[in-house]
Amino acid sequence: MKLEPKVVPYVYGNMPIPGGGYVTGFSFHKKVKNLLYARTDIGGIYRYDFAKDCWRSLVDHVTHEDLSETFPLAIALDDEHPERLYAVCGVGGEEPRPNGWFCVSENYGETFARYPLPCSVHGNNPGRGTGTRLVVDPNDSDVLYFASQTAGLLRTRDRGKTWEILDVCAYSYPNFETNLSFVFVAPNSSTIVVAASGSANRLSGETRGHSLYISYNGGNSFTPLWQPKVFPGSYTKLMGYVGHRYDFDGRYLYITLNHTGNNSWILWEGYSCDSGDAVAGKVIRFEYRNGDLQNPVDITPDFPDYGLCKHQIAWCGFGGISTCASKPGLLLLSTICRHAGDMVFQSPDYGETWEIKLLNLEIGNLHFRTSYMKPEYNGGGSLLHWLSDIKYDPFNENTAVFNTGTGVFMSQNLQSPNWFWTDHCCGIEETVHLNVYAPTGGKTMVLDIVGDLGGFAFTEEGVPCENSFADEKKDRYITSINADYADEHPDIMVATPRGNWTGRTKGGLVISRDGGQTLLRPELPWGLSTELDQSLETICRPNNNSGWAALAPDGKSVVWAVADGASLPAGKIVYSHDLGQHYALSVIYDRKGRSIKNITLKPFSDRLDPEIFYGFGPDSRLFVSRDGGASFREKARPKSFPVQTLSNIDAANKVEIRGVAGECGVFYLAMNKDGLWKLSYSPEQDEFTAARVTPAGNPVYCVGLGILPDAPDYIRSPKALYICGNLNGRFGFFRSYDGGESWSKLNDEAHNFGEIKSIDGDKTVPGRYFIATGTRGLIYGKEE
Repeated sequence: MKLEPKVVPYVYGNMPIPGGGYVTGFSFHKKVKNLLYARTDIGGIYRYDFAKDCWRSLVDHVTHEDLSETFPLAIALDDEHPERLYAVCGVGGEEPRPNGWFCVSENYGETFARYPLPCSVHGNNPGRGTGTRLVVDPNDSDVLYFASQTAGLLRTRDRGKTWEILDVCAYSYPNFETNLSFVFVAPNSSTIVVAASGSANRLSGETRGHSLYISYNGGNSFTPLWQPKVFPGSYTKLMGYVGHRYDFDGRYLYITLNHTGNNSWILWEGYSCDSGDAVAGKVIRFEYRNGDLQNPVDITPDFPDYGLCKHQIAWCGFGGISTCASKPGLLLLSTICRHAGDMVFQSPDYGETWEIKLLNLEIGNLHFRTSYMKPEYNGGGSLLHWLSDIKYDPFNENTAVFNTGTGVFMSQNLQSPNWFWTDHCCGIEETVHLNVYAPTGGKTMVLDIVGDLGGFAFTEEGVPCENSFADEKKDRYITSINADYADEHPDIMVATPRGNWTGRTKGGLVISRDGGQTLLRPELPWGLSTELDQSLETICRPNNNSGWAALAPDGKSVVWAVADGASLPAGKIVYSHDLGQHYALSVIYDRKGRSIKNITLKPFSDRLDPEIFYGFGPDSRLFVSRDGGASFREKARPKSFPVQTLSNIDAANKVEIRGVAGECGVFYLAMNKDGLWKLSYSPEQDEFTAARVTPAGNPVYCVGLGILPDAPDYIRSPKALYICGNLNGRFGFFRSYDGGESWSKLNDEAHNFGEIKSIDGDKTVPGRYFIATGTRGLIYGKEE
C-alpha cells in the first residue's frame, strides 16, 4: 500500500439540517459583550458569532478514535480572564480514556490542553441537563470546583493539573454523596452550595435523601440546606427533590428543584428531563447575607388556566433560571413539562410575580426558520421540549436564549410588546447520522439517514431541505436505520423509519419514486406468521425500529428484514417482487440445508443482477438468494476473511458494507480493526472469495464509492474508494483511484469531525464525498 505524503487540499461544509440535538447548557461571559458558548450532549462545544448569527464548532479537531471532547458535561468561564474556557468531558469508562478529561483553553476554545480527571465522566448520561457543574472560584482564578456524577465534589487549586475530593455529607446524612447536579461558590466568602441526587442517603426504596448542602468553610464540611418537603403525589417515580439549576444576582440565590416523574426510564440518576420526566417542580429564593443563605421563599409561579387542568401543575418541572445583570430583579424561568407543553416565565420583581413569555404556540410568538421544526411538519404542534436552561444576555435584557432537545431558540426583543422567539441553529449540526447514500443520479444529490429526525434528501450542496421524510400529510417519520436505491432507476428508493413520538406516523418500509422527496408507506405484511405480526405491532407504536431493507437495481424487488428491537431475526425476513404491494416470508437455509430462524441477517442487493440478494450474519456467516429473496442459502466463509458480526444495526453497527454498482457480487467492507476488505461472490462457482485491501494493522471504519475523474459513467466504470481510517499511523479520510493500491489523505488535523458513522462518494461529481457523523452532522468535502 502506498500512502501519498501530501494532503490533498479540500474544503468542507455541512449539508445543513440544522440543529436537531440536545443543547444542554449556555455560558455568557459576565464582563465581555457578545461572548456566548453552548455545550451539547454529543456534539461538543460551540461559540456564537453574533455578527454572523451563527454558531461555530470548537471540536472539529476531534478524531473518531478519541471522542471524549464531543461529550462535554460542563463548561466554565473565568470572569477575570475572558480568553479562558474550561470543559469537563468524557465517554464514561470507554477506551482510550476510561476516566474523564479536564480541558483548558487559553484562546476562546480554538485549542485545548487536556488533563486527566480522577473520575468517570459521560456528557450524554442522565442528568446532563442540570448545572452548573463546573465553576471558577470567584475568589481565586486558579481554583475550580466540579460537581461530578461519580465521585462527588472535586476541587483543583492549579487549574486542573491535580484534584482533591471533598466529602459531601452531614451528621444527619452521613453517607458520601457521589452524584451531584450543581455547585455554587459565593464571591468574597467561603460559602459553597451543592445539589446531590440523594441516592447515597436515600430514606427508602422510593424516597431520595436530602439534595441541598451548604459549606461555610470552603468545602471542608457541609450541613443540609433547607429545601421543600417531599411531594407525595402519584406522578412521581421517586419522591424527593433534586436541585436542577441555579443563578445568583448578588442579593439572592435562586434554585430550581424537581422530582423524578413516572415516565423516567431510570431511577436514582433520573433527576432531569433528559431521562424522561421531571415533575412537581419548585423555585426557591434564598437571601444572601455575608456568606449565609437565609429566609428561603417559595417563588414557584402559579399556572394560569390556559387550557391546563389543575392537576397538570404537578406534572411540570422547572429547568433553567436566569437573573438579569442589566436590569436587577428581572428573572427568566423555563419549565420542563412532558404533558402540558413547555413554558417560559418572566418576573420583574425577583420572583414575586410572573408573566408568561412562551406557552406552546399560544403565547410568545414562536417563529421557525428551520424547515423541519415548523408546526405544519409536526402535526400542527410545537416540537419544543427539554427547556432545561435559559439565560439573559448580561448586557441586554432584550436578548435571551433557551435550549431544547432540538436546538437553540432566542429572543432579541423580549421586553417589547411584540416580542417573539426564533430558532437560532445556524452552524449547530448535532444529529446522529447513521448512514449516507449518494445515488447514481436522479433528483437527489445525497440521501441522509438520521437518528431522531428520520432522514433528509438533499438536492443542493450546502442548502437545507424544505422538508423530508414525511408522509402525505407532511408529518415526519423519525429514526431510520437504513435506505437503499435502485442503481438503474436512482429516484426509486426504500427506507425503514420509525413512527414519530406522537403516533401521527407509523414505522415500516416506506417507498419513494422521486428520490426521497415524498414517501409512501405500503400496507405492512400482516398474517405471514404470528411472530412477524408481533414485531409489526411493535413497529406501529411510536419510536420503534423498523429494520433493514435492500432494493434490487431494477427497482422492483425488495427484501426487508423486519426488526425485533435492535436485531434482525432471520425468521422475520420478507420479500416483495412488486415494491411492497405483496409480501412473502423468506426461508433461510444453513450449509446443511436446514431451515433456520435463530440467527440475525442483514440483507443487501446485488448491484447488477436483480434476482440476487445477500444476507450478512453473525460470525461473518454469508448467505445468498438467487430467487429474488424467496430463499437464502448459506455459503462457506473464505478462510482468510475476518470473523465479525455483520448483522448489527443502529449504534451496534461497526462494519460498513458497500456493494459495487455494475458488478455482480462485489462488496467492500470496512471492518474496523481488521481494515478494508473486498468480498466477491461468483454465481458460476457459487462461492465467495475475499481479499484484504489495506495491510493488517491499519483500521478502517467506513467505506464509500464514487465516480473517478474523466469516467464517462459511474455504473460501468471503475470506482473511486473513500474511507475513514488510520493508515500508517495517520488518522483521517482517504481516497484511492486505483482500487486501493495507493491512497491520498483528504483532511488536515483541524477537520476530523468526531464520530464517523458512514461515508460515501459522489456518483456524479468526481472528488466530492459525504461524511455522516455522530457529532457534526452530514459533511461534504470537495477539492479546492
